[in-house]
Formats: sequence, structure tokens, C-alpha cells
Amino acid sequence: QRTKAGYEDVLSAFREVYHAEPGSAKAPAAVAAVADLLAEKGRVLKDTRALKSAVGQYEYLRQQYPKSPQVGSALLLEGEICRQDLKDAACAEEKFRAVVTEDPGSSFAEQAGIELKELAGASAVAAVAGPVAKADTPPRAGKGAKGVGGKVAGSGETLSGEAAEAGPEMAVDSARGGKRSRD
Repeated sequence: QRTKAGYEDVLSAFREVYHAEPGSAKAPAAVAAVADLLAEKGRVLKDTRALKSAVGQYEYLRQQYPKSPQVGSALLLEGEICRQDLKDAACAEEKFRAVVTEDPGSSFAEQAGIELKELAGASAVAAVAGPVAKADTPPRAGKGAKGVGGKVAGSGETLSGEAAEAGPEMAVDSARGGKRSRD
């Protein structure tokens, strides 16, 4: 089983490579390995901070080692983390558009274009579905709102069990899209 301490040990070893010798030929690969491990750590341990750090690490790779072979996929991977893991469509769109602009004609730009179309499709579906009430929205007074003692206002009915506890609000879970693997 993977643990936070286990990830930190490996991350420290890779960080030592580029901290000790930033000009080394192995430094860009070590930076990319840290980014990949942070993304994995975030997914496995459900650690949003690690996922955001992975995006930052890929950005660092692109800035510090712009000629390294790992840079080609870095921006695309940033977009995928934003979209799939952080559920941040605006961030994902920004990253995918940058891939298309910075590396047109590449396989990365082609994949980014596909991702942008999927984002546009998801936006269209959300617009058609309309706004969804948030689970933390307070109940409205009036017909159907739960009153004192589990009574449903305006109906004379009493809610029992879990229904009385939950009140009229309903949490809506959206189905998470399938993950694509990086080949």
C-alpha cells in the first residue's frame, strides 16, 4: 500500500537530483518524475494539494527546461489534471488552448483539441440541464419546506427517519467521467 511517507521519500530523492545539479542532463527527467509522482500521490491519496503541486511542477519544468523532451507533454498533462482531477474546466481549457497554440500540428495539440471539444460538449450539456441546487442551499419557506419537528410546511405530513434528517434538499452526485490512460 502506498503511503504519504513513501511518496515523500521518493519525491525527496528525485528533488535532490535537480537541486544538487540543476544543469545536469538528468535534471529535467527528475523534475518530470516529481510532477508525475505528485499527480499519482494526489489521485491515490485524494490529495488536492498534491494535484495542484503537480501542475506547478510541470509549469516549473516548462520554464526551467524548455528544450527538454519532457516539455512536450507537460502542458497537456497540466490540462488533464485540471480537468479530470481538479474538476477545473477553466484551468483545463486554458492549458489545452495553450498546447494547440504553442505546439500546433503535434500529437499533443491533436489530443488537446479533442479535450477542448469534450469540454465544449460538457458545457453544452450543463447549459441544457440548467442550474442544479447546491446541497448547502437553505430550505425555502413555503410549500414543501420542512418545518419544525419534521413537518412538511403546507402539507400537514410528517417526515420520518432519514427523510426528516435530510430535509427537502437533495445532494446531486455527478457521475465522474472515465479516466484515460497516458500511453
